[in-house]
Amino acid sequence: CILGDPQDAWPTLNARYMRSFLHEILMSASNWLLFEHESIQHEQRREFLHRVLKAQEEERLRVSRELHDTIAQDLAAHRLKIERYLATTKDPDMSDKFREIEKNAQDMLVSLRQILIDLRPSILDSMGFLPALQWYLERLNRNQFIRGSLSIEGIEVELAHEARVTLFRIFQECLQNVIVHSKADHAMVSVNFKAKGLELVVEDDGVGFDFAATQKQRLDTKDGHGLGILGMQERAALLGGTFSLESAQGQGTVIKVWIPEGEAHDQKRT
Repeated sequence: CILGDPQDAWPTLNARYMRSFLHEILMSASNWLLFEHESIQHEQRREFLHRVLKAQEEERLRVSRELHDTIAQDLAAHRLKIERYLATTKDPDMSDKFREIEKNAQDMLVSLRQILIDLRPSILDSMGFLPALQWYLERLNRNQFIRGSLSIEGIEVELAHEARVTLFRIFQECLQNVIVHSKADHAMVSVNFKAKGLELVVEDDGVGFDFAATQKQRLDTKDGHGLGILGMQERAALLGGTFSLESAQGQGTVIKVWIPEGEAHDQKRT
C-alpha cells in the first residue's frame, strides 16, 4: 500500500478544515440572527399588545364615565322626581302607575350600574386576577342563578398586566356566552399554573352548539356569537397563546386558553 507524500495531502486537509470552520461560523451567526429576530418579534408583539390593551381599557373607561355622568345621573334624577310625585299624589291609580314607573327606573339604573362594573371592574386592579374571577362568578350566581365554581391548580404566580387583563376579558366573554346562549345551570372555571405557562378553562353544562357551523358563519353578526369567539381567539393570539373550543348540541361547551410562560408571568418591561 502506497500512502504517498503527507505533504501532498496537507492542502486538502487544510481546505476541509477551513470549510468546516467557516460552516460553524455561518451556523453560529445564523442562529444568533434568528434568536435576535425572534427576540425583536417577541418584544414588538408585547409592545403592540400593551398599546392595544391600553387603548381598549382607556376607551372602556371613557365610555363608563360618559354613561355614569349622563344616563346614570339622568335616571337617578328621574327616579327622585317620580318619588316626589308619588309622595304628593292622592289618587290611588296614579300612585300605582308612579310605583310601576319608579320600579322600572330603578331596574334600569341597576342594569346600567352592572354594565359600568363590567366595563371597568376595579376589583381586577385592587385585588388581583383570581379574586376578580371569584367575585364575577358569585355575581353570576346572584344575578343569573347560574352556579359558578373556581378551581386553582399549581403554584400561583404574579401575572403580567397584559396577561391579567386579556385573560379576564376572555373570561368575561365566556361567561357572557354562558348567560346569553348556553341555558346552563353550572359554569366551571379552572386556572392551572404550570411550569411552562398558564391554562384557563371555562366549561358549562348548557345546550352546546354546532361549533363547525358557527366557524363557517362567524362573520354573521346577527347574534354576535361567532364574533365573540373570534375576539377571544385574537386576544389569546396577541399573547402568543392558543385558544380551543369544544362543543356539540346537548353536550355543553369547553373553552381552553393557553398562555406561554414568557407572556403570562410578570416581568419588567425593557
